[in-house]
Amino acid sequence: MHLTKPITLLGAVAVSIFPILSHAEVLPLAIDVSAGTTQVEYKEQKETGITWSVNARYQVAPMSSIYTGYSETSADLSTATNPNTTFKSYTIPVGLRFDVPLIIGDTYLRGGGEYYSLEHGTDSEKGWGYQLGFGYRLGMIVGPSLGFEVLLSENDDITTTTFSLNGSVAF
Repeated sequence: MHLTKPITLLGAVAVSIFPILSHAEVLPLAIDVSAGTTQVEYKEQKETGITWSVNARYQVAPMSSIYTGYSETSADLSTATNPNTTFKSYTIPVGLRFDVPLIIGDTYLRGGGEYYSLEHGTDSEKGWGYQLGFGYRLGMIVGPSLGFEVLLSENDDITTTTFSLNGSVAF
């Protein structure tokens, strides 16, 4: 008899939590992580470097979302005084993403503004720019997915074209 009360209480708690857990599976939130190679153009110099980023997306309509995040780009660009100076750029993008569902996965277009900060030798800059990108994501609506993206970023004297692989988790 003493055992039936805890089991009944445990069952009632499980039944009351179930709707909360099932709702948590369709939250309009996703986290994207990407890394790739980038072509950096800075003050008439070109070099290939690497980029990594972390973004969060919030779905505002069935096929559109807003995003923000953080990314870092680095490349070895020479200066007049030092032939091997590291170029580093840090960006915080804010923009819109539009998804077009396919049979498996989806393709998307994204764009917006970004705040950037760069360091190259003794030079440092901060300012605003824009980015435009498109990609393909292979996965279901909820859960993990893999994909690739091409992203163009333009900031005053800096132009980067990035080809990256990404992974994401949608909640």
